[in-house]
Amino acid sequence: MIDLPTRKLFEGALRHGTLKGLVDDLRAQGVSQAGIYVLFEDFTTLLRREDREADAEAIEDGAMGFIWGWCSKSQMWFDHELTDQEVKAYREANRH
Repeated sequence: MIDLPTRKLFEGALRHGTLKGLVDDLRAQGVSQAGIYVLFEDFTTLLRREDREADAEAIEDGAMGFIWGWCSKSQMWFDHELTDQEVKAYREANRH
C-alpha cells in the first residue's frame, strides 16, 4: 500500500526522471531490495488502476528491471538478482 507521502516521492521521481535517485534514497533509509521492488510494484498497480498505463510502463522499464536484476550485471542497481522467494518472504513479513 502506497501512503500519500510515499506517493508524492514516487510522483516526483517519475516526473523528474530520478527513479534511480529514489531507489538510492530508499536504500539509504534501510529499505531492502525486495522492499523497494514491492513499493515500485505497488505504485505501478496504483497507476494502472488510474488508467496511467504509460506511467506504469515507464516505472517498469525505467526501474523495476534494474532493481530486480533483469538486466546485465553492469546495469543492476543492487549487487544480486532478486528471487521470487525473497519478494514472497518480504510480503509475508510485512502483511498488515
